[in-house]
Amino acid sequence: MKNKIIYIAASLLLGATAMSCREESLISFGGGEGKMTLSTSVMSDIRVVSRALDNGENNSLANTTRVWISDADNKVIHRYYGVVGQAEELTLQSGTYYAEGWVGDSIPAFGAWEEERGTGKRYHAREMFEIVNGQTTPVKLVCTVRNTLVSINLDENTERVLKDINFEVSLNDGITDGSHSVTFEGEHLGEKAYFMPNTRTHGFAWTLSGTDIQGNRYSRSGVYKDAEATDSTDLARATEYIFNIKYDINQGDIEIGGAYFNIDVVPEPVEGTTEEIIIALPPEIIGMNGYDISRPILGAPGALSRKSIHVIGSSPLTSVKIEGKILEDTYGYFDYDLLKMDASYIDELAAKGINFITYDKLHEEDSEEPFVPTNLRLNLEEEFLNSLQLGEHSLTITATDEGGNTSTSVIQFNISEAPGQLIETNNDNDVDYTSAHLSAEVTKPGKVMGFELMVNTASRAYENWTFVEGVLDGDKLTADTKGLENDTEYLCRLVVDDFRSAEMSFRTKAYPQLPNAGFEEWYKGPAKYSGKDGTYVPCAVADLEARYWDSGNHGSMKMSINVTQPDETVKHSGKYSIRLRSDYPSLMGIGRFAAGNVFSGEYLKTDGTDGELGWGRPFESPARPKALEGYVKYSPVAVDRTESAGEKFIKKGDMDMGIIYIALLSGDRETYSSSSSWPVIIKTKSTKLFDKNAANVVAYGEYVLEGATPGNDMIKFTIPLEDVHGDLDVKNIMVIASASRYGDYFTGGVGSTLWLDDLKLIY
Repeated sequence: MKNKIIYIAASLLLGATAMSCREESLISFGGGEGKMTLSTSVMSDIRVVSRALDNGENNSLANTTRVWISDADNKVIHRYYGVVGQAEELTLQSGTYYAEGWVGDSIPAFGAWEEERGTGKRYHAREMFEIVNGQTTPVKLVCTVRNTLVSINLDENTERVLKDINFEVSLNDGITDGSHSVTFEGEHLGEKAYFMPNTRTHGFAWTLSGTDIQGNRYSRSGVYKDAEATDSTDLARATEYIFNIKYDINQGDIEIGGAYFNIDVVPEPVEGTTEEIIIALPPEIIGMNGYDISRPILGAPGALSRKSIHVIGSSPLTSVKIEGKILEDTYGYFDYDLLKMDASYIDELAAKGINFITYDKLHEEDSEEPFVPTNLRLNLEEEFLNSLQLGEHSLTITATDEGGNTSTSVIQFNISEAPGQLIETNNDNDVDYTSAHLSAEVTKPGKVMGFELMVNTASRAYENWTFVEGVLDGDKLTADTKGLENDTEYLCRLVVDDFRSAEMSFRTKAYPQLPNAGFEEWYKGPAKYSGKDGTYVPCAVADLEARYWDSGNHGSMKMSINVTQPDETVKHSGKYSIRLRSDYPSLMGIGRFAAGNVFSGEYLKTDGTDGELGWGRPFESPARPKALEGYVKYSPVAVDRTESAGEKFIKKGDMDMGIIYIALLSGDRETYSSSSSWPVIIKTKSTKLFDKNAANVVAYGEYVLEGATPGNDMIKFTIPLEDVHGDLDVKNIMVIASASRYGDYFTGGVGSTLWLDDLKLIY
């Protein structure tokens, strides 16, 4: 397969003024001069379908533009950095020249969806042009992608036999820290990745993984090299390598799910080698005719009917073993291999109620090829089932194919006089935030059938059970409950007349909470984030780039003071609380008051002694929070630092006040830079502060601490949320705490300290 790639220019002129570094010694002026005008554009991608760049991509690419003008001997005579303007005019002597341009980043590996790595795309163009005496020559550089691209195509049947698919592709260059690899998964399976091979690269390394139809984890790896690539990297620049992952119906059982996969790697536009990798899934063991093998076989002695199990191999089966004490009790042997035992044992099993047949759907009766079983059907007949005594029993089935792939299933039996049994509630599929789907298998229907529920507490008084009537369909009883509490464990039992089953438990889903709300995760930051090594950031090391909380430490640490840090001495639970202590960072007596603070957002910039902050984080929930709850301790001192704006609210000598506040915000955001926007932007220099009545505030609540909290321990607080613009949808949330209420105005008491722990949203 070889598709034609259509290069589509994005109609993008990277406009504005360019900076030109002219090297005078390389240019001779005089007679025979002409002019050139230069403009650049960028092809948006290697795609069959065209796509224009948006403004954000435009600006990002423009800032990375480099253009060189060289003479016929490849000596550079002009260099342009930054954006290159349309119709930039340049006078040159008559002759042959080259214009060469580069746009974008040189990032080793980048998925189109991975904004945190940069643009990831690298473009290049080189054009020869002639300057003729007295004429103007227009030169347009159309930069095309220089990356090596990768995309994947999944055959429409693939996901029937392999779930939770991810496909990792890496430059095969020995770098294993993840910077040279991209993983396609979920919604990004259909997107592209960009790679910049290096001198150590020898093709792509790939790994296909997922979960097979039996819930087992599956993984297979390989290496691909382009035999026709002229580059020493075994890959071609400006080429898209398409990994086609296909389900092979000619070697698998499409109805049941046995499967092979073929991975065909197709370079475009250069047609390279095709590598075929056969990937066989392990055998599948399933129930037939409505029998769910994951559920125990339930019934009273003498009342059970035939159950059939199907073993399906995607390659020939070499062993199907059954084992268990119930075989030893009935037949005298603990285990039997159905494909290897003598005919006499087969007859003996069949006589007492266990028989099987083997077949191969691909084998034709008149074929000269030997019959090799790929499928087996095992029947547990009534004679066997009804010989089982009261109690719980099990039978293990283990299937192995010629590739050594093995699968195991355990069949459970519950022989009982009980009229039914609960079916275990699946917390992922059957349970929501305030509701649950309950089900049971009923063998002896009664007049009253349903379920009893109660919250799982230390005291299990009978009167706490609540009855929910069920609906019987065949032998399955179901009920949908509503009005439950979120994030709560419940006990459930089946009721049939006077019978009550053993209890099972399930837990309702929890509404969203604030990450790291107990402030247990901390990182001591380097200069990259803080301006000075040793700055505390309330986040885990792995979450540093996407940290949820931040503080003014990035500003105060310029004077080596952390106004916000973890504390082991005062806490409600866990190892730490967060301690906010107001201070006066200074150098040689010159400084400014800094309130101890924490906020959901990011410290963006220090402007002199002022800060610029982005407040608010994305938040969506099926229910709107009603309040914020947590634990606090506050120890204020008298105000000793004020500025004119702050003196409107509090005077020197007054006791300092702390504050905790929360706001639910709409989706409206303010632009901070070309790549950054926030629900709320704070700039203390221009006194651009938060307005609780702003148009994007959906609800607001605050807790002002007007004095020290009682006792030595933290106390519980609750901040109710009241509507401000309650008809708006909630898309963001912000939580702010400060040891000095008017710290935004650089006013408060040096030493005022607030501890905070275990924040929780109440619904």
